[in-house]
Amino acid sequence: MHKDQLAFVTLTPFTDFLITSSVDGVVKFWKKVALGIEFVKEFRAHLGEIKSVSVSSDGRSFATVGFDKSIKIFDVITFGRQAQEQLGYARRLTGYRRSISDDQYRNNSEMCLLGA
Repeated sequence: MHKDQLAFVTLTPFTDFLITSSVDGVVKFWKKVALGIEFVKEFRAHLGEIKSVSVSSDGRSFATVGFDKSIKIFDVITFGRQAQEQLGYARRLTGYRRSISDDQYRNNSEMCLLGA
């Protein structure tokens, strides 16, 4: 349960996770189990509101962008933070590519970080 209003609810493909993100910058990982979902881990991802989120097409990475102008990328399987990047601006990102894992964040319709 979040302390503040939910901003995003994301289901990961192939990995059976539900990830909830709230307006206070908190991200929570939940594992789908036979009789519902089970809480796994919580992160204070951003200092303020989460602006947008995205999950990789293989369901192994999850990215958030906050009004604090930072991108956080999480490993869904290990619940660890893979990468963090501070931006000097806020704009829509439609194809975030880094050396995370091949081209998992190449321009696709699921990826829409930083809202315009």
